Amino acid sequence: KLDTTAANPQRVGGGSNHWYQYRIPLTQYKRKIGSPDFSLIEYARLWFTGFDKETKIRIAEFNLVGNQWEELKKNDSSFTLAVVNVEDNPEYVSPPGVVRERDRTKPDEQVYGNEQALAIKIHSMKSGESRQAIKRFTYRPLDIFSYRELKMFVRGDEKFSPDPLKPSARIFLRMGSDSSNYYEYSAPLMPAAPIARPSASDAPLIWRPENNIDIKFADLTAIKQGRDSTNILITDSLTGGPIGSKYSVFGNPTLTRITFMSIGIENPAGSKKTIDDATIWV
Repeated sequence: KLDTTAANPQRVGGGSNHWYQYRIPLTQYKRKIGSPDFSLIEYARLWFTGFDKETKIRIAEFNLVGNQWEELKKNDSSFTLAVVNVEDNPEYVSPPGVVRERDRTKPDEQVYGNEQALAIKIHSMKSGESRQAIKRFTYRPLDIFSYRELKMFVRGDEKFSPDPLKPSARIFLRMGSDSSNYYEYSAPLMPAAPIARPSASDAPLIWRPENNIDIKFADLTAIKQGRDSTNILITDSLTGGPIGSKYSVFGNPTLTRITFMSIGIENPAGSKKTIDDATIWV
């Protein structure tokens, strides 16, 4: 049975005028016949059954969608990744100042790119737990030594606490060579305004500036150089940053060799509450 309710995790958009967007993970199949190989797919077939009268079904698009970010812990029902964008999700609005790029290969047409964000969905995360989405650069590590800053827009869930000293959740970003050598930025997540169909003028209320990630690489390297040992986690509060934000350095990371970058959500140990059905955009 095709579940059209919002409770269906495979329904990721739509709902108006009986149009729905579904995203079906290819690895979560129900049946396997023979020995299929994802590296050699020659056809796809879609069929419908169970009708007792003539029914009309319309399909607007049928696409394969990939994501460079993946769950660090596989098959975790409490943490899923998706994508939201301006064309498929009416609840989504681009961050302040972000302009959709025009397709310059079609100078006679007003065609613009589909601006989008990573959607991190949390289900029943207990106090003291955390989950991460990771992007790997194994084959060609990143060299960001010549850059000064890394910036990201972040949108917190509407149900989060507005108190940065007692936050419902914290966001952290790690980058380094492995789990023993990395830089980290972390900060409390503030709630977005509860606007069902936001317009461009609502963007600052959705993408609150307190949630934005702004990492200055000079500060990270200064913390690394000023420590006494590489075997302990060094943490330092940000000067002029959001309340509760901080930098950390563990091991001996270097900006010239970044093999992974991860974005994580933490339920603070002191909250004593479970995060249920929360969505964060990055």
